[in-house]
Amino acid sequence: MRCPICGAKLYQKQVCPYCKITDDQILGASNKKVKEYRKNGDKDLICFTTVVPPDVSRLKLILFTIFLGWLGVNHYYVLRYIRGTFSLLSFVLSVVLFSIALANKVSASFAQIFMIVYDIAFFMMAINLVMWVTDIIAVIFKGFKIPVILAEKEKKK
Repeated sequence: MRCPICGAKLYQKQVCPYCKITDDQILGASNKKVKEYRKNGDKDLICFTTVVPPDVSRLKLILFTIFLGWLGVNHYYVLRYIRGTFSLLSFVLSVVLFSIALANKVSASFAQIFMIVYDIAFFMMAINLVMWVTDIIAVIFKGFKIPVILAEKEKKK
């Protein structure tokens, strides 16, 4: 396991020598609290970890990534909205432009502009497909980063 802040390797029952984060804090992290912290403007308290928190189902994450990852559903599931929106937008834009091109509904005056937008959309879709494949590999081999809020440190008596 790695420290989500500095990346130092942590072993069982060890404290990060740089950040003073314990493995119990990482294992007790919460993905569902991320939305609340973003609303309150506490984005600096959000960490990314490869350890799947208890409030995220690993099976759901794998299934979403494999079957709906090209739509960004896996990113919406773990509250990574920007990446999910990019995936969804690139897919929808590609489908719409491809449909227009198939229907041959582009006037001659807009043909050149349409082709530029068409090329950009399919370049975005190509990036999306590469990200989808890398996400599948990352989820299967436990390298997929999930935003979390670390659990509070237990007070010593």
